Amino acid sequence: MVRYVISLVVLLAAGLGLLPVGRATAQPLPRDTTQLVFTLTDLFTHVTLRHPVARQAGLLPERAQQEIRYARGLLDPSVSSKYYGKTLGGKDYFNTWDNALKVPVWFGFDVKAGFERNVGTYVSEQIRTPESGLSYLGISVPLAQGLLIDERRAAIRQAQALAGLAEAERRGALNKLLLSAAKDYWEWSLSHQRLELLRLNAELAEVRFRAVRERVRQGDLAAIDSVEALTELQNRQAQLVQARVQWQNVTLLVSNYLWDEQNQPRELPPPPARKPYLLPPPGAHCPPTQCKRS
Repeated sequence: MVRYVISLVVLLAAGLGLLPVGRATAQPLPRDTTQLVFTLTDLFTHVTLRHPVARQAGLLPERAQQEIRYARGLLDPSVSSKYYGKTLGGKDYFNTWDNALKVPVWFGFDVKAGFERNVGTYVSEQIRTPESGLSYLGISVPLAQGLLIDERRAAIRQAQALAGLAEAERRGALNKLLLSAAKDYWEWSLSHQRLELLRLNAELAEVRFRAVRERVRQGDLAAIDSVEALTELQNRQAQLVQARVQWQNVTLLVSNYLWDEQNQPRELPPPPARKPYLLPPPGAHCPPTQCKRS
């Protein structure tokens, strides 16, 4: 009966962490509750503003707007000036000067205004003007073509259509990037939760092993029970190591979406420092008749 009471006290003390821990035993892993939480919204903000793919997609609408400006340039007014003259032996053979302002109109015709002066001995009567010159104003209308659509209007409408297409492509590329980031984020979050769960399992296995070992020393359990508890502890530690490697790999995937304002890659901060689990020293699970009393 006394031995049973002692064993019960040992188990209770082991569960509360009151047993003395040797240099080779594991310490409870600290929990850092002061660190900021990296939410999915934070990831979306980084991806939308700083990811190279998102920045490149953001250039598509700007490029389309430039195409529209270029197409609208076909409707810009143009000014021209032409001068031809010939003088030989003090005789003015011909002197022609033509200044014109041409204003394209959306509906397919051009408004033209100008000033010309064509004088000289050998100037054709068809183009001869008074000595003071001649001003003119008129419109140029293509007949039987370009009334409904012409090259200029077609170029502008095509550029406007490409602007809508560029916006759709930008949204498609950004949504695809955000979907991939969300998948990796939730995989990272799940891996982190799994890591914390396996860490807790390893801690509980450590507490159980120390309790079983103490009961073996007290003679309440057989030595084989300590071997079984040690095997379970080692299995859980191996699962913890594997989960930590998996979490680190997923963390690298999430870090691929993080970039700073200088277009340099960023990484998620490393996890808090954890004290490694150490295996008990040899002989810790030996029969009570062969173990040394502490």
